[in-house]
Amino acid sequence: MKKDICTAVIERFSASDKHESLPFLSAVHCLKCKNCQNLIKTLRTAENTARIEAKKSLFGIRAAEDPVIVRIMERIESAYGSKHEHPIHGISLTRWISAGCILIAAIVLFGLFSAAAGIRQMQLLLYLCFSLFITGYCAFFVGGNLSFFIKKIRTIRPV
Repeated sequence: MKKDICTAVIERFSASDKHESLPFLSAVHCLKCKNCQNLIKTLRTAENTARIEAKKSLFGIRAAEDPVIVRIMERIESAYGSKHEHPIHGISLTRWISAGCILIAAIVLFGLFSAAAGIRQMQLLLYLCFSLFITGYCAFFVGGNLSFFIKKIRTIRPV
């Protein structure tokens, strides 16, 4: 059983992109399993060493000394070397919470005032409008933060 989990964790690590983090359950497994932790650390070190050696063999000694190529490689490394493909930006929930509170307050106030005035014919139409507003609110919330939700769904996958 443990070997199956270790194999799945290592396969998932091998299939991941260069700077992609491990899924949550795999990371938890690596905290408990020293063998997987050491193997992943060794694989990352080997990848970094191979990258450095590949740069040396690709450009040779003369090209590595050329200042133009050195500047170009530094720009490439700074621009693309350590960035993730889709960084998660922090979500500010204050505007969403305030809009939701205003929407709930409007529904409650409408319910209180319409019951007192006795406008039964308009209640169904206005409640349908409120349901459309709530549906639109939820759709805009999910649509506006879609990259956040996709990233969270990817981390929930089982080992």
